[in-house]
Amino acid sequence: MAPRRGGGGFSSGSSSIGACSDAGAFESDYVKVLIAFVAFFFLVYSVQLYMLSKRKKDSKAGWGLLFSSVFLSWVSITMNIVVIPVQECAVIGARDSDSISIAISWISGISALLAVATLMLPILKLVTQSKIVTIVSSAYVVFLAVLWLATLAISTRLMLGDSYYYGYSRGLFDLARAQRGLIMARNVFMFLGCGFAGVVMVAQVLRKSHLKQGKTAVMLILMVLFALAYTLLDLAFYISAVYFGTNTNVASLVVTFLSYFFYAGFVGCAMAVIVSPNLTTDRKYPGHIPVAPPTYAPYGPSYQYVPQNA
Repeated sequence: MAPRRGGGGFSSGSSSIGACSDAGAFESDYVKVLIAFVAFFFLVYSVQLYMLSKRKKDSKAGWGLLFSSVFLSWVSITMNIVVIPVQECAVIGARDSDSISIAISWISGISALLAVATLMLPILKLVTQSKIVTIVSSAYVVFLAVLWLATLAISTRLMLGDSYYYGYSRGLFDLARAQRGLIMARNVFMFLGCGFAGVVMVAQVLRKSHLKQGKTAVMLILMVLFALAYTLLDLAFYISAVYFGTNTNVASLVVTFLSYFFYAGFVGCAMAVIVSPNLTTDRKYPGHIPVAPPTYAPYGPSYQYVPQNA
């Protein structure tokens, strides 16, 4: 997410260059490195979005959710590219900056939810071919959606209004305290969902020979590892920042890069898994191997009598 700068106030009527110079924009190494990370992964997401847009119409299940997730991530990172210079130049005030941050939080949150949903619904269904697993995964994704909706709604309520700047009332203070527990639960269950999908997929790879053919098994395992790392990173950073106060600029840059990297890796592996010829919703597993019927020799002698004087 884009960095939030302290202070407030709207820009004066001077030119953009003058405003950026007065605000001391882009002098921090933190901002320079952050812009480099965002610009690089903007290109990565653009390439992945282009590849998905070429395949989603004529491909198997899974492309719709994955395309939506990458599109929202692309929108989020595009907004960051615009917001960072605007914030550095102090063109907008603190309230407008927070409103944009809320929008980015909603977009990136829905993108993360759709990424986990892609793993737990269409891809897991392709691997297992099990209705029970599909039902359990669907219920779990709905539960995750409720957690995401609750945490994003509470964050929006807390950040909008004068109480965010002048102190919370008793009711909002209790709401902010409850928000910590909800976000913690959301991050934990995101990680557990990826872990559940990973365990089931590894078991299927060990049990089914067709999943071991080609690069399917490797891509499945890498996809699960990227998803686990992506969700675990979010959980670990939240714990360290909220409960231990280790939210430094260096830590923020490391988490930003790794989060973008793990997500891009997950998308790349998911694309390879979905197009794998070893995965198909039409695969059948017959209970017996059909045996061809026996052939019999024609009745009677196999030669023809030819008279010698003919």
